[in-house]
Amino acid sequence: MSFSIVSWNINSINARIEHLLILIKKYDPDVICLQEIKSSEEKFPFTILEDTSYNFYFKGQKGFNGVAILTKTPAEFVKKDFDGNPLSDEARFIEVHLTTKLGFLKIISLYVPNGQEASYENDKFVKKIDFLKSFNEYCKINGDHLNDNIVIAGDFNIAPYHIDHILLPKEEICTSLEEKLLLRNFINSGWKDHFRLLNPGLQEFSWWDYRGRSFEKNTGYRIDFIFSNERSLKSIKRSFIDKDFRALIRPSDHAPIVSIWE
Repeated sequence: MSFSIVSWNINSINARIEHLLILIKKYDPDVICLQEIKSSEEKFPFTILEDTSYNFYFKGQKGFNGVAILTKTPAEFVKKDFDGNPLSDEARFIEVHLTTKLGFLKIISLYVPNGQEASYENDKFVKKIDFLKSFNEYCKINGDHLNDNIVIAGDFNIAPYHIDHILLPKEEICTSLEEKLLLRNFINSGWKDHFRLLNPGLQEFSWWDYRGRSFEKNTGYRIDFIFSNERSLKSIKRSFIDKDFRALIRPSDHAPIVSIWE
């Protein structure tokens, strides 16, 4: 048995549809979680993707945000919001339930707000913190760690530990202590970070700013994750970041994460 999940902040599915097709050809994953698709439901590229073997589930928003899950087997349940979400008017969450090679699986694709500036005087930062707290609470209430296989994949816009970002002269957004502690609390409540679990001590990044030749200098952050509960880790073998996609022409500023079970 081989089963794979890819998670990727694609930074506009229509602008980078060819990159998505390259990813599908390269990995043929069973599940693809996308963030920041920046597409309304009317503009989602159904026609281009119709020759692939995927079912499409997404919550779109014109020009902003947007999340999607592509699956080889049809979903049995789809949910496009979570209880207590303070940003329900923004397309940041989608959850599907389906039967896979791993058995019954719950999958969430999540796009956490950036926040712009780590200050409580900044309304966007406050919204980010509130969103994360609410999502953590949702996972505590609804995450049945014992009986279900659960995977949460997405752009969390937080680098939780020093190894996950370049050395900085001062705290910046995505690396402030407030944000780090929230994500660490999430991890410590039982959610396993695939990449860190299988690559302890390895410093790699998933996001590089378009400015300042950040990718060439490898000055980035690891802010994209695939998490799961203990039950779904039994046969996981590999998890890695494919930086080749960040090196493409007109790339997303994020690289996809790949997790493989065997």
